Amino acid sequence: MDFRYAAFTYLYEWVCYDRRFMKALEFREGSENDQELARKELFAVAKHYDIIRNFKLKKEGPRLLPAWNALKEIAKPTSQQDAKECVSQLVENLRRPYGLDPWSAASKFL
Repeated sequence: MDFRYAAFTYLYEWVCYDRRFMKALEFREGSENDQELARKELFAVAKHYDIIRNFKLKKEGPRLLPAWNALKEIAKPTSQQDAKECVSQLVENLRRPYGLDPWSAASKFL
């Protein structure tokens, strides 16, 4: 495997998708307009990583609103161990409205 290719591919993904989404997460407690922009980034990231298909609600409502609300409940990780705990907490928060084990989605969202 060419590690330079993998590194540049990861960098490209981060620049094009992840960086905007991580910046948008900073607006979790911002104005309604900021939150709307952040929710759009959440949709873009879920679509790009092909995980949106996993988010089918048990009942009617905006498809990713429960995911957005679950993300709002998670504190920003400050260490590697904290990151693992945040992903586990997000999995639990996503399991309730969607009825699935969203490990892949939770790790991508955080």
